[in-house]
Amino acid sequence: MNEYSDLEPAEFNSKMNGFKAPSHPNVRVVGQSDASSSAATARLPVSVDWRTSGYVTPVKNQGSCGSCWSFSATGAMEGTHAKRTGVLLNLSEQDLIDCSSRYGTSGCGGGYMIDAFMYVIDNRGIKTQASYPYRGEQQISAAIDARYLQYYSSGIFNDTACSSSSLNHAVLVVGYGQDSSGNLYRTVKNSWGTSWGENGYLRLARYAGNMCGIATMASYPTYD
Repeated sequence: MNEYSDLEPAEFNSKMNGFKAPSHPNVRVVGQSDASSSAATARLPVSVDWRTSGYVTPVKNQGSCGSCWSFSATGAMEGTHAKRTGVLLNLSEQDLIDCSSRYGTSGCGGGYMIDAFMYVIDNRGIKTQASYPYRGEQQISAAIDARYLQYYSSGIFNDTACSSSSLNHAVLVVGYGQDSSGNLYRTVKNSWGTSWGENGYLRLARYAGNMCGIATMASYPTYD
């Protein structure tokens, strides 16, 4: 069992698997025939582990964002840079997520590694993790059914009467977490002042059937 065991397969795939197949007719993808030719394999060592050479950064966590493509791309660039210079840098996936959309990537909605490489080439570099840290889930504008939130003061709001389609209020999703009992929630910034809710914020039940329609009309901007 792991932290993803309670997700439905469709939910897991939509949140965690963000690879988009290449759409570039002029890009040659190395296939099995390239890697298994006798001439090539005859020169290869029996085993290779780039971790022991110091070319691999620690395992990272993409969170519930379909940004696996950015982690694959930064990992390849980190290893190449370390092998060439002897310096292992921790590169910024968030830079790729936020800034490479005009190359065909879609942030948490998925992407392709070569599109990320092309962005870095044209940008003449990529930021480090320290200077541009990973946020995972982007801050997301969303519409909700707020009819039952007038008297909300604290805690995780979970009410099945709250509609997922009758939306009447706009909010901002700024994060997520779980309480001491393991109950999952989204952190929502409201615009009703700090005397409402938890200093102006709402904790809305997560994985509770699109509570209050939080995912029905969600959107986020990208910056190029």
